[in-house]
Amino acid sequence: MSIDFYKNLLETKNGVEALGWKSKESQEIRFKILAGIGSLHNKSILDVGCGYGDFYFYLNDETIKYTGYDFNPEIIKIAKNKYPNIELTTSFPDKMFDWIFASGIFNIQAKDWDKISKELIVKMWEHCNLGIAYNMLSIYAEKKDPVSHYADPLNEIKFCEKLTKKYILRSDYKINDFTIYLYK
Repeated sequence: MSIDFYKNLLETKNGVEALGWKSKESQEIRFKILAGIGSLHNKSILDVGCGYGDFYFYLNDETIKYTGYDFNPEIIKIAKNKYPNIELTTSFPDKMFDWIFASGIFNIQAKDWDKISKELIVKMWEHCNLGIAYNMLSIYAEKKDPVSHYADPLNEIKFCEKLTKKYILRSDYKINDFTIYLYK
């Protein structure tokens, strides 16, 4: 949520650590859970906060119409070099997608975090045909660091119920994390 935070990471870290991930395995566990929302085959997806576009590579399905969005132009530049055949943008696309995903983007502490995160989730919801999936760090995490934001899964569900009554809360894969699926 802070371009300065990610700019600093890009200058000091490499690989997935430059995107705020602890490890490639940590990133891929979350990708696996996100992809569990439903069938992605022959669907259009938007990856919000796409970073290098690694979710596209993880999915490994050429039938998916993938679009990656990240507000950081430096990250998009790297992603375009890495995956020149996929659509990548620094502006939230003003069109509909079957599924919309966000992984890790709500984990950084930011001023007005609650307002910013809710507005983005609503925007994702308004631009999906089938549903959205996103993850957050949980207040129930055993270890916490000061730059990360930890959300209350129950508060997230209360918010999500304003959008739909069809949802799933997943907290069965990492003790410090949860994922929410919202369905149309």
